[in-house]
Amino acid sequence: MGLLNRGILAAAFGLAATGAFAHVVVEPKGAAPGSYTKVTFRVGHGCETAATTALVVTFPDDVKIAHAQPKAGWTLEVKKEPVVQMIWRGRLEADYFDDFSALIRVPDKVGQRRFAIKQECEGKIANWDPAFEITR
Repeated sequence: MGLLNRGILAAAFGLAATGAFAHVVVEPKGAAPGSYTKVTFRVGHGCETAATTALVVTFPDDVKIAHAQPKAGWTLEVKKEPVVQMIWRGRLEADYFDDFSALIRVPDKVGQRRFAIKQECEGKIANWDPAFEITR
């Protein structure tokens, strides 16, 4: 195998591995403008061996309508100003995963948005910014 092919192969594996190790992702990856869509934030695991104790999701500034889905065993705080922010507090052991969801009205303008997500763990914080694509 030539050097170029090995480099391409290594880059492809590197990209695949990046997604595999992400702690928090958003599903779906996008939606149509003006639609109402359930977005789910999947916490893949804790911060190394530390349990997740809070998930703070700050929505893109043009997401004005968002309704949080409560989660059994977790408290939920929703702030609407200056931007929508949802804070789930509870406990998720480091080796487990779970989903946190909201129903949003997708902005009308096409393009990529990012959610600012802070995963708080016992003594640690991890920040994530998964992309959400608005396409026709």
